Amino acid sequence: MQRNALLKMTHIITDSQNSQKDIISLLGVKKEQVSVIYLGVDPDFKKVNDRNLLQATVNKYHLPAKFILNVGDVNYNKNIPGLINAFLSVSGQIPDLHLVLVGRGFTNTSPQLDEIITLINYHRLEEKIIRLSDLNKEELISLYNLAKVYVQPSFDEGFGLPVLEAMACRTPVLSADSGSLPEIVGRAALLVDPNNYQEMAKNIFYLLGNDDLRQKLITSGSLKANEFTWEKTASRTIRLYASLLGINNYMSL
Repeated sequence: MQRNALLKMTHIITDSQNSQKDIISLLGVKKEQVSVIYLGVDPDFKKVNDRNLLQATVNKYHLPAKFILNVGDVNYNKNIPGLINAFLSVSGQIPDLHLVLVGRGFTNTSPQLDEIITLINYHRLEEKIIRLSDLNKEELISLYNLAKVYVQPSFDEGFGLPVLEAMACRTPVLSADSGSLPEIVGRAALLVDPNNYQEMAKNIFYLLGNDDLRQKLITSGSLKANEFTWEKTASRTIRLYASLLGINNYMSL
């Protein structure tokens, strides 16, 4: 049904060049019928200097001092089992390290979550992996700020907004080199093969212990996140609509 509806469209807007390629391939439409307009980062996602605010989130969710973070869902493309296997390897070398998983899917009942919980229990990681959902925006921003590393292990992403939110909060990012992620993060993240959890573990461990690399990624990540604003998204969307409608001077409307 969705495919038939899309085929009736005269123009399609998508949020990455990778998604544009997928749409062209799957629907057989022309490239000029599909425009790419990137999403933006909420300006509230930034470095938090208020230690009391951060501590309030720590206290509410009983957060450990050292953790890596993932924000998203339990769907197959998110590759959470791969992240758990990588974390298992790293936690063997850093005993006080924890993994925090954030998203509604991590607490709702589903076959995907059952698989994840089974894996956690099998490796006896119940005390080291924290699953959270229904955080407000202020708490989520605090989590990004508190994390030692943000990890996006996805097999595929249409855009991947959490990597930019983490960068905006000045947290170093390790990302899969798949889907739209390399396009979005550029050189501002450490890229790994999502199919190789051992490589993922090796790079998480390396990033946790390399202060020079961490600072480099924090700086470049902050600059990268600043490139994505909702003002740009809105402006480009309006310009595209005006162009499609044949309006030369949309500012006069």
